[in-house]
Amino acid sequence: MSKSEKILIVEDNEINSKVLTSFLKKRGYVFDLANNGIEALSLCEKTHYQLILMDCQMPQMDGFETSRKILEKYSHDLSLKPVIVALTANAMKGDREKCLASGMDDYMAKPVDFDLLTKILKQYLGDPPNGTVIEAHRSKGAPLRESAFQRLKEMESPDDPHLTRDIIRLYLETAPSTMAQLAESVKGVNRFKIREIAHKFKSSCLTLGADVLAEKMKKLENECVTLTTTELKQLLAEANSECRSVCEQLEQRRKLLES
Repeated sequence: MSKSEKILIVEDNEINSKVLTSFLKKRGYVFDLANNGIEALSLCEKTHYQLILMDCQMPQMDGFETSRKILEKYSHDLSLKPVIVALTANAMKGDREKCLASGMDDYMAKPVDFDLLTKILKQYLGDPPNGTVIEAHRSKGAPLRESAFQRLKEMESPDDPHLTRDIIRLYLETAPSTMAQLAESVKGVNRFKIREIAHKFKSSCLTLGADVLAEKMKKLENECVTLTTTELKQLLAEANSECRSVCEQLEQRRKLLES
């Protein structure tokens, strides 16, 4: 196993992955990307990572099991183990304790607070290679939270000058099929699938500041087991309406960015 100061990102959401990789690239970090836990284990066989950003909820193998399997390799000498920082879209009471019980070292809610991530990276890895610091901006009340776009623009660089446009394009490409899958799951009353789709889409919505739609996804994720079929259909209808509004606004913003 080769030694490296690389970071490993383990994330199955393409929008989240692009945002994280842009953030790390701009600050000069070297990293690899795994789309799921199985890929992460394979990469960890070849490279010793100094720090791992671990999504908690993934198909096939979640972040908790992946972390346990990675840490088993270092049971003979825990001083060699990588720092594992949990990334979760739940941010519910008890999440931090569950992450730490799985052997993870720290915890962050999604969408990622990049000021907090900056502090965590500095805590475990020292100053960033190129010293770049991204400051936070806050704004409230807009249909699409403006601070989300300000943050994406701040993360753009000569290597990734169109990050905001690309994230918007990716969202517009995937949102219709995601809502169609959700509608099919509601129609079939597949509550496990409803939870899985809503959880993943919620994170993408938050990244682009679509907070109202994200709240509807959160409700579907957390209450799909107890909601009646009629209530599920009503919530889906509300989400579809909100998603159309979000996509219309994002399309307008995309055209402005391309003009």
